[in-house]
Amino acid sequence: MKVGPKIILLYLVIYYAIPYFGGIFYNFSYLYFLNGFPTYTLGAIFALVFCAFFTFFYTTLNATTPIFHRLRFDLYSLPLNYFLLFIYLFASFIFFKDYGISFRHKGSAISESSLIITVLLFLNIYFHGYLLYILSKVSFGNKLSNVNYFYVVIILASSLLSMTGAYDIIKIITALLILTHRHINLLFYNRIDALKAVSSAVFISITFCLSFFVGLVNKIGLERTNEMILSADFEQLLVLPLRRLSYHLHSLSYHIENSLYNLHVQIGTLKGVITNFSFRAIYLLGIDVTKPEIISASKLNSMEIYTSARLRNGVSPGLIASQLFFPYFPLNMILWTIIIVLIIRKINDIFSDESKPSLITLFFVLVYFQGIVDSSVDFLNPIGKAGLSLAILLVVWLARPKKVFI
Repeated sequence: MKVGPKIILLYLVIYYAIPYFGGIFYNFSYLYFLNGFPTYTLGAIFALVFCAFFTFFYTTLNATTPIFHRLRFDLYSLPLNYFLLFIYLFASFIFFKDYGISFRHKGSAISESSLIITVLLFLNIYFHGYLLYILSKVSFGNKLSNVNYFYVVIILASSLLSMTGAYDIIKIITALLILTHRHINLLFYNRIDALKAVSSAVFISITFCLSFFVGLVNKIGLERTNEMILSADFEQLLVLPLRRLSYHLHSLSYHIENSLYNLHVQIGTLKGVITNFSFRAIYLLGIDVTKPEIISASKLNSMEIYTSARLRNGVSPGLIASQLFFPYFPLNMILWTIIIVLIIRKINDIFSDESKPSLITLFFVLVYFQGIVDSSVDFLNPIGKAGLSLAILLVVWLARPKKVFI
């Protein structure tokens, strides 16, 4: 199985299978703060239908035509990247000094913050793509240069300084593994020995625990996080991450019942993309502009599913519910699945067919993939997070190695 389908499978297991079966065990009682009590079984069935659609289009649609497949351009090899790298480090330091880990939930909106935050948001995505580019080189058996290692060191330092959530931990762990892969390769396996198996288990455990911890710190602060963890019993510690993983399943189940043919939500999301693009473009030109109230699928989803949505709340609807945020069902499902298949094919091209990515590598690629697909039509905004993530994926695709793994 290629990397792309593995990412889809991992996504479905983490965000739909585990929350569904875990929710049945706890009767979904831990989702009391979300709006309504939708039929989660309906969401699970819809996820299976998506699997069928994805499998059909993945196996029937032709891959990239030979003309486009020959296109290559390595943007990451240009000297310009040295300049961008040091701006990234500088911006990360300013962020760490002036804002901190809770900025996403407690800080000012981007339009009310300094320009350095906007620059940092772009460079975070750009150099997240660089790590994906490095993994692509490793998968094809290419040796990394000293310049590659230098870049990864600066990216690691910048990521530590600008960390704002659980996903950043996966990026940091991946950067560490790239720096140590000369001695023990935990990124790709030709064969698995006892040392690699134990090392992988340790890194995955550390990644999960740190991601969970940093995610809580990001939202409620260090003091409250320590207090919550120290006072919770074992069962409560199990429920906390399960609750975090359940948002996509709840969003899917809720919108099947309430938004399947809801043009108010669907047209509202499309208008939000246009509004968001206009707002960001005007803001980047230095013109004073008032930020719209709802400008993304995640914000609109938050307003729908929370019983008491806060001003800074934003909940991505997830891979499958995203299709319900533009009209019309079932055409939206067909179109969205085709888009997902095209993105997955680009991810397939980035990695060698002969490579066997470790679970840590798959988690890293999954996080990047989520940045594109978790909030549906938001990726149509070329200067939003999803749109930029898609553009950088194409940059990595153009820079993919020619050498075949031997």
